Amino acid sequence: MRFRNDYGLMKRKMASGKVVYYYWIYDSFGKRVYRSTGEKTKAMADKHVRKLLEEGTIGARERSLIKLKDYAENFFIPGKCPIEKYNHSRGRSMTRSTLSIRRTAMVEHIFPHLGNTPIYFINYATINKWLIELPETDHVSRTTANTYKDTLRCILGQAVRDGIISKNPCIGVESLGNDTKIRKAFNLKEARAIIGTPEDWKNPLVRSMCILAATTGMRMGEIRALRAENLYVDTVVIKASYSNIDGYKLPKNGKERMAPLPPGVYEEVTRFTKRSGYLFRLFMDDKPVSAGWVDRALNERMKELGIEGKTFHSFRGFFNTQMLSANVNSESLRAVIGHASEAMTLRYLHMDAADFPEFRKAQEELVNEILA
Repeated sequence: MRFRNDYGLMKRKMASGKVVYYYWIYDSFGKRVYRSTGEKTKAMADKHVRKLLEEGTIGARERSLIKLKDYAENFFIPGKCPIEKYNHSRGRSMTRSTLSIRRTAMVEHIFPHLGNTPIYFINYATINKWLIELPETDHVSRTTANTYKDTLRCILGQAVRDGIISKNPCIGVESLGNDTKIRKAFNLKEARAIIGTPEDWKNPLVRSMCILAATTGMRMGEIRALRAENLYVDTVVIKASYSNIDGYKLPKNGKERMAPLPPGVYEEVTRFTKRSGYLFRLFMDDKPVSAGWVDRALNERMKELGIEGKTFHSFRGFFNTQMLSANVNSESLRAVIGHASEAMTLRYLHMDAADFPEFRKAQEELVNEILA
């Protein structure tokens, strides 16, 4: 929505007999409001108002009365979002998937509750009440509710930068406690049963992806993005991730990394993968298999085995748990699975697989367990 900066001047005679010029400006409801310039001449009054316009302070209170849904109508739309432009001006980027997720959160979970509230009246109490009630009203987890609060924080942060409000009311609102069971990891028995043999799968390509996830902790998007030149006999180089919205992009932490590949895994993985381009694709397409296709195949396999409440990401938790139980160095583990600081990630990026002896030993034992 465009804010109207149209203004006009008028003089008023005070009770003392002195003349003072006032200016008028439209509020968010299209109604004129009047403010004193404190000046006695029209020229000085006009100069005063122009100065306020340049500073961006004129009409700030009036603009703050705009409804949240009117102010944020173009937010998180690629090419139109002011937050995206703000990040870009500072050398940061927002992926299309991030914009899409935040747009959905705003339209489906923020606007229905706060959309008709003027920004001026959105305060700590308003946000806190909305957040506490959100899991019940919108049937979402507490963790998801916290992500919606973060989207609201981004919106109101832009309102601060636009001079509409002076302080972000989201700051200080305590997040809800995380749900105790959000993403369950597979246990060793479940991982071994799921992977099974190639004959247990309608399409063993998904089995290869499961083996890779279980022995390296890679995310599904990172496995989908793997190309033939990224996979070696004893190492996998994780250069990118792949999503349906963004396509080929950098991994979640923004940095490349590598992970040791235990003996036997390369042969298992490459039995059904392509020899060039994306490893995990169905035909001659220039795109990898879809996440939905993988999920359906895994869900079908889990249903056969009576395993519930798990996802492909559960292999990542499985790997993390197995490595920690094998007393693998925690810094090495964070670097390999992509939970390290930038400095730590860069430190391990150029190492050879031989530089991870504790990993290789633990991985070899793990492969013997799940492929037994």
